[in-house]
Amino acid sequence: MAIDAEALIARDSVETMVETFSRRVAKAKTNPDFPHSKLLHYQCMLDYFERVANAKKNGQPLAWIGLLFPPEILLAMDVVPFILDQYSIQLIAMGRGFEYFDLGEGYGFDKESCSPHLAIIGGATVGLYPEPDMIVCAGPQPCDSQSTMFDVLADMTNAPTYWVNLPYRTDDEAVLYYRQELEGLANFLSEQTGRPFNHEKLREILEYGKKTQHYFLEIQKLRNRIPSPIGCRDAFMFFGPRMGNEGTPETLAFVKAQYEEIRERVERGEGAIPDERHRIVTNGAYPFWHMQLFDWMEKEYGAVVAVDLSNSYPLEPVGDTSDPLLCLARKTIFSNVAVKTATMPYGWTAQHIGDKAKELNCDACLFFAHFGCKHGCGRQRVVVEEVRKRAGIPSLVLDIDAGNPVIVSAATMRNKVHEYFTMLEARKS
Repeated sequence: MAIDAEALIARDSVETMVETFSRRVAKAKTNPDFPHSKLLHYQCMLDYFERVANAKKNGQPLAWIGLLFPPEILLAMDVVPFILDQYSIQLIAMGRGFEYFDLGEGYGFDKESCSPHLAIIGGATVGLYPEPDMIVCAGPQPCDSQSTMFDVLADMTNAPTYWVNLPYRTDDEAVLYYRQELEGLANFLSEQTGRPFNHEKLREILEYGKKTQHYFLEIQKLRNRIPSPIGCRDAFMFFGPRMGNEGTPETLAFVKAQYEEIRERVERGEGAIPDERHRIVTNGAYPFWHMQLFDWMEKEYGAVVAVDLSNSYPLEPVGDTSDPLLCLARKTIFSNVAVKTATMPYGWTAQHIGDKAKELNCDACLFFAHFGCKHGCGRQRVVVEEVRKRAGIPSLVLDIDAGNPVIVSAATMRNKVHEYFTMLEARKS
């Protein structure tokens, strides 16, 4: 069946995403019981998508970037970042964009790659995204499909492209090395924009990022409480704003409001769900197209995610901003959840996951083995063994695909989860 490219663009364009979040903001404002943090989350995403949609009209360069790239350095030069991974996942989470898998495969991109990246290539073939003035990428890194994707996109668009080498080590020498990489990027941005790099603007953005990170870390401390004061979906809300809006007043306001709401819940002794019976530690990429799985687990089994990507490992606060490039280098390596997950040795991450599961009294472990994630599936055995050894928890390795429902269906996932919790409850009784 032929695919109507114009219909896809009309349905899935950034302009349409602006309309979607405008409606969400308007609806939330009319509901006095709607959580203020979620309203600010919608507003934050609306502001971000409006900047992307209006970049050309406002005379701002637009850069395509990926998940592990620090957006602050672009914002400091008035370059609008567009995070392709986040946009693809956003569409998938809204139940849209599955046609782009076939389009990406038809273009020649490997169908066994990470499905959001396959979809990005498919979207690019029909002109779904605003045309980039530049592409900036973090690599090499474990996510080989993202690196390959940006290589292909650079050929498709002929946009000026810059690669920043993200080190695998996490010591002072690695920070200094990454600072040099960022300095090279700053020179590239000056060449592309025709303006000197704005170190003072970057410092101001990092000051906002410092406050945002403070509240984010305070949220993770509050998650140590039993019952858990926040559910899986709310714990994951940071993902969109901090990928493209990091270092802005809007993101700071959202994270601060979420912290204050969770703190009030803790002070009242309230949990995220009425009857908490199971506490889960998770690892691996979630099935973004079926996040309802977590709502179902909370309702059916009283199972709340207590340990996830956000609080599995120790993260640093943002430090001195007087040398903004050095601060950004250290922030990326030591304070960024996604970077730490991607670059630290399997053994280190697995040990921290196991220790955190024990500390927070978890009794269940779900490892999401995302079909297209080679390095994610590669640490499966290491994580499962460390969680068993350190916390005494048997794990369910749940085969999934983060974006494509054809690989593993929702019914199959739920059946496996049902069998797992049935086993856990039989052991308890």
